[in-house]
Amino acid sequence: MIKISRLSKALGIQENVVFKFLYEVKNDEIYKADDYKIIGEYLYIDISKMTGYDCWRIVNDGVLLCRMINNPELIYIELFSNIITPAQITNIVSMMSYGWHYVVNDGGTITCYKTKPWIDKEDGYYTRSITNINASKELFNFVKKGECVYLPDLIKGVLK
Repeated sequence: MIKISRLSKALGIQENVVFKFLYEVKNDEIYKADDYKIIGEYLYIDISKMTGYDCWRIVNDGVLLCRMINNPELIYIELFSNIITPAQITNIVSMMSYGWHYVVNDGGTITCYKTKPWIDKEDGYYTRSITNINASKELFNFVKKGECVYLPDLIKGVLK
């Protein structure tokens, strides 16, 4: 059995996964967001912007930890060019457990497929098959119009 630290459980983030905490948001604009990661029972902050080289420092700020635990909606994991919340990851893993592995933004409609869809050269849209369902635009807000995303590749950096 793999031991998960209490901090990882409290924040819903696995160890060694870099995440952002948006600690200053005004009028829906992000002003400040730092990179953090959990190793064992410790939270680390990336201070490479200050030092100029790859460097992580232990965070000893109890107020910050409490804010993170009480505001999970301000925690984001950045994968590829996408920013995905822990709640989105949980929903994506759940969908994958039912066999939905592909997501397509087909001109405004978000559709999930069990098998890889193909694009119709004439219409420019992905061809629908029997095995598809419509999905929430909020859950898949990172899928751009005309893009097909393979979910296992998307979250493989988070799930170890």
